[in-house]
Amino acid sequence: MNILKYIIGLTIIVMSLISCEDKLDISPRSSLSPDDITAKDAEAILTGCYDGVQGGGYRHFYLSYLTDDNSSDNLVWKRFWYQHQEIDDNDIQTNNSLISRWWSGYYVSINRANNLIGAIANVDEDTFMPSTRKNEILAEARFLRAWCYFNLVTRWGDIPLMLEGDPEEHPERDQAEKIWDQVETDLEYATEHAPEFKSSYTVSRQSSKALLARVYLYRNNKSEALTLAGELIGDNTFGLDSYSSVFDGSGSSREFLLQWRNTTNDPAYFGYWLVNRLELVLDPSLVEAFEEGDERMPVTVSTFMGQKVCGKYPNSGSGTDNWPVSRIAEMYLVAAEAAGYPEGTSYINTLRASRGLGSIAPSSEAEFTDILLHERRIELAVEGFRWYDLIRSGRAIDVLPNVTSANQLKYPIPQGERDVNPNLSQNDGY
Repeated sequence: MNILKYIIGLTIIVMSLISCEDKLDISPRSSLSPDDITAKDAEAILTGCYDGVQGGGYRHFYLSYLTDDNSSDNLVWKRFWYQHQEIDDNDIQTNNSLISRWWSGYYVSINRANNLIGAIANVDEDTFMPSTRKNEILAEARFLRAWCYFNLVTRWGDIPLMLEGDPEEHPERDQAEKIWDQVETDLEYATEHAPEFKSSYTVSRQSSKALLARVYLYRNNKSEALTLAGELIGDNTFGLDSYSSVFDGSGSSREFLLQWRNTTNDPAYFGYWLVNRLELVLDPSLVEAFEEGDERMPVTVSTFMGQKVCGKYPNSGSGTDNWPVSRIAEMYLVAAEAAGYPEGTSYINTLRASRGLGSIAPSSEAEFTDILLHERRIELAVEGFRWYDLIRSGRAIDVLPNVTSANQLKYPIPQGERDVNPNLSQNDGY
């Protein structure tokens, strides 16, 4: 389904909150005025917003979680779906269903967040218990919206920016800088108003800081990125754990600041395609990149039917592996990059020590950058980072043999969306 059909059809009420273990019975209504909204309504709609960003069943994020690593040099297409082959070859057609599903999925989630924000914006704080819960809900919704826009702008560049629950019918694409600004604004609100960390399954001030630190880093605001990453590293709530504990399938490691939860009632079988189906196996260059004694290798690299596969999601059969959004290990890498050479070396060495490796001592900024990108590739393998790391470092064309043009560094705007919206221009090269 295209984005406009979703947006027109969606209302501010949650249709089916299938991400919950206990289903909520909410009757659809076309609109809710502030006088109609109760605190219970707001919580139910928020649950629907969380459902929107999860990847259960055969919905939008089911396989698109893996697209970044498939585009880069971490995963290789092996089996049946030609859509994965197009992504692996960086020769994506405008009707690629995975790309289309990913695009529309983000806008479904954005629309849900917009509807919630609009529904409670003018509701009296005293409706909520405690009254601060209103701003917490707004903060969580704005984080979820920011996460969606962050992923859209890093994959597609210029995109429509929609901040209302009832958007214009044929929006044009807005400049990427405007999208980045909105992402920052939403996350800055979330760092101030989101709840304190209680669980890695819901948005907190700490997870908001983590995503904002990432955004600051990507926008070259390194001093702010370093400040936020440093605050999280110094927060005793979190800490580096053994890599085998991080990816044991339980989701209980103290490394997680935020993860999207998948359950037996609402599974996400991305791990099934990585292992059981052998659709996307590990690129040999990733397997060869591990150093001897690196404790991340036996966790990341597994063998199934003679193929090297990703072992980080051991519940592939049941689909109950969570998808990591933010880990404290990333904050060490953010701090290292933000601090730069040579100050950032200590952050890398702390992370390496936790993974069973010795210290490094780069002798130049260039060597430091090479080591940093290597550590990011190994630490964050098959978590959705590698593709954009290569793009923002200017190395994609040099590293990836199937990328020969800067036009390939953005995904195509889905043709189905352009068929119903004549105002959507296409990215160059498609």
